Amino acid sequence: MTPPWSVLLDDGARVALVVPVRGEVWLCRDGLPPEPLHPGDVAAVQGTRAYALAGDPASLPAVAVGPGQVCRDLTGGDPAAGGGGYVLGPRTWGNAADAAAAPCAFLTATYELPGQVTGRLLEGVPAAVVVRGADDDVPAARLLAAEFGRDAPGQDVVLDRLADLVLVTLLRAWAARAGDAAPPWWRAEQDAVTGAVLRLVHDRPGEPWTLDRLARAADLLRGTDEPVEAIGRQVGYVNPFAFSTAFRRRYGLPPRSYRRASLA
Repeated sequence: MTPPWSVLLDDGARVALVVPVRGEVWLCRDGLPPEPLHPGDVAAVQGTRAYALAGDPASLPAVAVGPGQVCRDLTGGDPAAGGGGYVLGPRTWGNAADAAAAPCAFLTATYELPGQVTGRLLEGVPAAVVVRGADDDVPAARLLAAEFGRDAPGQDVVLDRLADLVLVTLLRAWAARAGDAAPPWWRAEQDAVTGAVLRLVHDRPGEPWTLDRLARAADLLRGTDEPVEAIGRQVGYVNPFAFSTAFRRRYGLPPRSYRRASLA
């Protein structure tokens, strides 16, 4: 882009990424103060409301990008026909004929369908997230910029996967810096005890991870002579091996050894 410029992003995307490559880019959205972005910064915008990217926050948008990345000129021209000067080629648009000489360049990536991004990933995340100087925290942003200019077989797949990686590492870097403002699920996973439990639950969702059931099993092992298999069934473990594995993970001993130790 060459000043003056401003582009309205009105594509209804669930989530969008902005990766500045050269120059200054202002992120402007109703209800939020304008946010300057520079190379090394990475931003994520969520929600389906329109927002603008501009060289100056006071500039009015001259072109809008709609669903499917279709451009429309807001001044009466036809950018698809070249009149607005915005469509330059595959994956590339701008108002500068020579992209390499333009003072400003940036990448955008959009997730237009709700199912493309899991809701939990964005739970508790602000409408706009910016990580400053993110090259070290979000190295995939550099890879995305490097891959963008290539045109090779499977390129769209490579770019899609890199965009996923940028989004996840961006949110991870932001949450690590956010302190108490980080989402509850992030803070829970960072806790030494709760985090270990959550990772087990996520890794093996089919197992009945219930501490209350295991505690009742321990009481039955100490206070009754019921067979171990019967106790496992009472507390919800149909498979005795699953019960033994879960019990050992919680108490450090298999059920029979725990019973012998409690009676000694």
